[in-house]
Amino acid sequence: MAQGAKILLVDDDPDIHISIGLVLRAEGYNVTSARDGVEALKLLYKERPDLVILDLLMPHKDGFAVVRETREDPEYADLPILILTAVVEEASRRRYELETGSGMHVQDYVEKRIRPAELLRRVRRLLPPAEPTEAPAEQAVPKVTVLLVDDDPDFVAGTRVILEANGFRALTALNAEDGLALARSEKPDLILLDIIMPHADGFMVLEALRSEPELTDIPVIMLTGFSERLRQTSYAAIQGLMLEADDYLDKPVRPQELVRRVKAALRVKSA
Repeated sequence: MAQGAKILLVDDDPDIHISIGLVLRAEGYNVTSARDGVEALKLLYKERPDLVILDLLMPHKDGFAVVRETREDPEYADLPILILTAVVEEASRRRYELETGSGMHVQDYVEKRIRPAELLRRVRRLLPPAEPTEAPAEQAVPKVTVLLVDDDPDFVAGTRVILEANGFRALTALNAEDGLALARSEKPDLILLDIIMPHADGFMVLEALRSEPELTDIPVIMLTGFSERLRQTSYAAIQGLMLEADDYLDKPVRPQELVRRVKAALRVKSA
């Protein structure tokens, strides 16, 4: 499939559309979104997707009804459906099976907080891999490079997907030492830097960056789970403000907010 498989993503949660949509688009899939079962069925008959990723509990028409109506149509009886589940939805599914006396005819179930790599693995299992598309060489332009330094491999994997889906070149390091080495060798345009890491924390990395003439002007956004408290402490005043961190960003990070803050810091740098 030259442009990648078509996936219909159905969920009433806007955050699901942002996070899962970015992961899928970064892999080369064409993603169409629906917020309820009524909209989903209209798009399904109009677009004929290659896969449906479906929430169960939604207003107007729920996922159970979407599955039932889809399977009643011979043309769509074998359409792959991947169910997004939460604890309450799993209970609802079991009740549905008990009341109807039959299981749902779907291909797979995944939890809503699934890791990006696992989601893609499940999708690939149901679909042929998307064919990568490359821009002609003459249209190629250098990408802005963002270095992410964080000791949480799941966070690193998910954030890398978000950055690359928005056109950035993403470099990653899982510890301070590797992060500094990459900063020195690659001279990234911006650094996303976790504060709490073993052996050397983010402030120590930031201090090293600000002490080296070739790195001192690189914008640095500090990643933390407690940015508001951090801004109010004397430790922040001594460590963060004196070392001139450009911004603080709370974890977990919403994809849209991450991209917005990265672009804002880059605009300040280029001004």
